[in-house]
Amino acid sequence: MEQETALWNWILFGGNVPTLRAKTLLQQWHASGLALRDILGKLPAEAASLGLTAEEARSLQPPASLSALSALRWDEPEYPTGLQRLPLKLKPALLFYQGEKQVLLHPIIYFPPAPIQEEEEETVREALSLVLGEALLPAAVQGSDQAALLLEEMEITEGEALLFVRSGLDQREATTQELVLLEQHRLLLLSPLPAGTPLNPKWEPMLSQVEEAAATCSVSTAAAMPPAAIPGTPTLWITAALPSPSMPADVHIIQDAMELITWLLNHESSRPLMPEEDPEADPEVLPPLSPEETLHILEHGGHIPDILRKKLSQK
Repeated sequence: MEQETALWNWILFGGNVPTLRAKTLLQQWHASGLALRDILGKLPAEAASLGLTAEEARSLQPPASLSALSALRWDEPEYPTGLQRLPLKLKPALLFYQGEKQVLLHPIIYFPPAPIQEEEEETVREALSLVLGEALLPAAVQGSDQAALLLEEMEITEGEALLFVRSGLDQREATTQELVLLEQHRLLLLSPLPAGTPLNPKWEPMLSQVEEAAATCSVSTAAAMPPAAIPGTPTLWITAALPSPSMPADVHIIQDAMELITWLLNHESSRPLMPEEDPEADPEVLPPLSPEETLHILEHGGHIPDILRKKLSQK
């Protein structure tokens, strides 16, 4: 499989065919149950039946050896499900990573980058501490205020975290703090951009959409109303503000950080957090969980932050 991943990297970014065309071909071949290594073995004789022009077939001659790389293909189980709904132009065929890719099997709770005001810091810290644990994967953008607080919380709280990198992984050096967590197998660095790609602010809107799509939900503590997430990824806004008629449909207000866990336990997109249940039950008609039920479920999942246990016990 390592050879297949290296071949994908070559066809996508080797310059023989445009990247979007390469993704289109990979998608078609995957639908037909064909691996890229099998396709290359059929060329040039079967070019037409494989959807290739004669010129493309001639250009698809991989080098004698390809370097191994750590990248996740879109047909692998760890690939975030939400990314599958992106249009092909945005959907990464490969996700380059450093760390343990298995943590991507947990629901991703994304804290998008934004300056954190002093009065917001406590709320952000509390939210991060609540989602740090075995059942959830908090995520932030490397170098952001949210990432800095996340890494600080990881020094005193168990659990794994994800940092999105908005350049090729070789273009951003991991900090000492990040290296320690990587060594402990508690941190994953992830980028849809290949090695050699520099940081470019013009790409931030596109990369933000990829990050949002990968997540179960996006969490904002900004003073201003956050924009609606891409379809399928709700935004939770931790604020004392009242809902307004212009509130985007995918933006949900919660009053404090503790409600984040309650929302996740009740929302069908986070069903991996729930205990075994009756497959005939309709999740739409189940009543919201009480604080006692929430605490019981979390206790079965392992460590509960003291601040969450105290708040649930007071309800």
